[in-house]
Amino acid sequence: MKNRNILAIFVGVSLVLFFAFKVLAQTSAIEGWDKAKFGMTPEEVREAYSAEEEEYKIDSLFWFVQEEGESLWLVVEEGKFLSWCPYTLTTPFLKVLGREAGINFRFVENELFRIEIMGAVAAPSKDWGRESISKRISEAGELQSNLWRLRRHLFNKYGEPFKIEKTEREVILTWKDDEGDSLILEIFYDDKFEWQGMYYDFPGYYVIYSDKERTELWKKKIAKEKEGKEKLEGKGVDSF
Repeated sequence: MKNRNILAIFVGVSLVLFFAFKVLAQTSAIEGWDKAKFGMTPEEVREAYSAEEEEYKIDSLFWFVQEEGESLWLVVEEGKFLSWCPYTLTTPFLKVLGREAGINFRFVENELFRIEIMGAVAAPSKDWGRESISKRISEAGELQSNLWRLRRHLFNKYGEPFKIEKTEREVILTWKDDEGDSLILEIFYDDKFEWQGMYYDFPGYYVIYSDKERTELWKKKIAKEKEGKEKLEGKGVDSF
């Protein structure tokens, strides 16, 4: 009887620990960035950042709008540059990781499907004064610290990355959730900067959030537009 009680207690404790670890291991779905969630309309994104617009706008400008169509604002998709751009809201006035960053909110069929965040601290010129160089080195160190904190935060929130790619001056981490939505964090460094006998790194980063289903819809739109454009480019030898 005593052994049965011990066994029952052991099984009970094991089940409690199992479910506790399962809860702790749960990770978040990738639904967007900050207040911008996949599926939002441009108007909803604008409204979500209305307070920031009021605080940071310069000469009444906060958003820059790119209508859908051919554009010099190239979109990178799977390592390729696409000249056909989705409807995009862009702002360089939001502060991210302690400094202003460039942010693109991209839409397909009036729904948010991709968010791109870009920031960096460029290396100074050796022609700069001592105070300016010291300030830039300090800014680079602050961004580097924030990027390490960001990596830890993303690991805690989304779990182990789906894929990790590393080179000497770059690391790319990719997360995917159960729905196939993805998050890419790329951290890179300019060439080392030498000053007063020491070498310093100057980091930059890209963060890309992508909604799988709406991205597939966007790819189909691109393919359709490309097909239509090819038909309008004129008749070749095969037409005779």
